[in-house]
Amino acid sequence: MHLSYLYFITRTKMKETMIELYTTRMLRAMAYSLIGVFIPIYLLNLGFSFQQVVLYLLVKYVVAGVVSPVVPFIQRKTGVKHTIFLSTLFLSVFFLMLYSIQQYHWNIFLLAVLQGFDLMFFWVPLNSEFVSRSSSKHVGKQMSVLLAIPRVISISAPFIGALVISYFNFDVLLIISLLIIISSSFPLFLSREDFFKTKRIKKVFSSKINKKYSLLYFSKGMISVSLYLWPLFAYYALKEYLFVGGVSTFRSVAGLLITLLMGWLSDETSLPKLVRITSALSFFSWLVVIAVPSSPLTVALLSFLVGSSFIAFSIPTFSLVCRDKVKGEELDMMTFREVVLNVGRAVSLMLVLLVPFEKAFATAFIASAAASALLFLWAKHF
Repeated sequence: MHLSYLYFITRTKMKETMIELYTTRMLRAMAYSLIGVFIPIYLLNLGFSFQQVVLYLLVKYVVAGVVSPVVPFIQRKTGVKHTIFLSTLFLSVFFLMLYSIQQYHWNIFLLAVLQGFDLMFFWVPLNSEFVSRSSSKHVGKQMSVLLAIPRVISISAPFIGALVISYFNFDVLLIISLLIIISSSFPLFLSREDFFKTKRIKKVFSSKINKKYSLLYFSKGMISVSLYLWPLFAYYALKEYLFVGGVSTFRSVAGLLITLLMGWLSDETSLPKLVRITSALSFFSWLVVIAVPSSPLTVALLSFLVGSSFIAFSIPTFSLVCRDKVKGEELDMMTFREVVLNVGRAVSLMLVLLVPFEKAFATAFIASAAASALLFLWAKHF
């Protein structure tokens, strides 16, 4: 396995064509790892209710789903790197508004809109570039490198972020994250720009390859919501920033170990079979989370479990899409993917909003288990 990774890093075309985007991704991941898990908690501490924070997340992902079909038409004019640069601008404004929210009383749903724009202006071009450059023989390893490098750099970032909040305050952490985000745009302009063509919106949604994977995207979107709510789950177990930071770092360690393993397995094993196995593991992981009473110790241990299971099926499912890519349609495929992912996220968050607070986390976890079971049953069609 070590030699396979060494071959990939030194011999494939990814080294020359993706280094700027990998560097940008690494810096962005570092900034987000420092502060991302604490933003919902910060909103709680500002006096917003749990339901308002969940609604904030819902608005963010609804906006992301609506914006994603627009991004390709902008990217066609500006190029991949300039589109990602626009996401940096959206994210920088978001951080500045969050920094001054107590002074100017910004509407948090305006912040959610900015985050929705940021997400799609970053992920649609990045993923389309990755898919277009990926090799069908090494896509698992390529995917694991894309995920592993940022994780190695930022693995202790949540705990460091918690220390900054505990010994200074949230505003100091915001400024640090903002400076890193701004610096992440510099590598984008070290080489020439890349452009992609795109189809009409109607053709994107009627594509056979997109329809084939729509249930996969929807299921993953639903499952991801539980991961987004996990820092809040940890915070309610023990209301300490250091505990949340430690739990998030623990989850990242699990993700890193599984990332490298699954990257190798995705290139050496039948992908549909691997998706069935990992979706089954995801299903049983969420059943354990639902069944085990929550306490600081169990939340810490379960963080390792859910972090591992999510990464375990994320790599083979994305590798499937890369394997079946249609040359020249990568941007359309990634646009469709983001739309359906965000539909899944929105459905799960709406379910959480429909129940009392006491049942909110259990509802999200049950939805994740159901989505995992659905993916297991559907994987035979891949």
